[in-house]
Amino acid sequence: MILARAMILLAAVASASALSAPARQPWDLGRFAKQLFLYSPLGGTTKVGTDGEVLWPSPTLEWGPLDDVVMGGASVSTWKREADGSGTWSMDVTDANNGGFAGVRTRLLSPAIDASGFKGIQLKLEGGGKRYKFSVRDSTDWNGIGWTWIFPTSNRGVTTVKLPFSDAVPTQYAKVVAGAELNAASIQALQFTYSKFEYDGGINPTFEPASFGVSIKEISLV
Repeated sequence: MILARAMILLAAVASASALSAPARQPWDLGRFAKQLFLYSPLGGTTKVGTDGEVLWPSPTLEWGPLDDVVMGGASVSTWKREADGSGTWSMDVTDANNGGFAGVRTRLLSPAIDASGFKGIQLKLEGGGKRYKFSVRDSTDWNGIGWTWIFPTSNRGVTTVKLPFSDAVPTQYAKVVAGAELNAASIQALQFTYSKFEYDGGINPTFEPASFGVSIKEISLV
């Protein structure tokens, strides 16, 4: 299954490369392979490692980049756990090569988060006035449905955002998937994305190619 998906993605990237202009940026096959592996069942698992409703800060939860390199793009993200427990997601995002998104994602969670007794998720972050996506995944499929919210942030200071499970939008490749139902009792991964695209071809009005960072202060169940 994973190999088949990899071959499909490679074929798509190769086709785009053949048709694109000479100014196209080089595609990083190594980063593509690493990110494909890291978030698959073969890539190992991580755990929240905290008690109660707080999911982050966590001493054990592992995050890593998930950028548009998986679709042939050239954006680059990094993740750093800070001394105060927050996480810094730094990115150099570009829409070169028909890309346009950067992100960070946890490895598959073991055990999965049982959020069935909660109404949603609350985020605290410094986002610099841009719009982001936050997603949870309720399957171990590398690119299965991401249950997604889009939210704005303040230009200054910490933004607190409440994301009800009832408002989560099932998406795949930034397209809405009809007829899906979230299994809140089995949250398998968490993900942040800064993307040029919102849902079904809609454009993020705050998107611009740039290098900047986001400070993730807290993720909790509410």
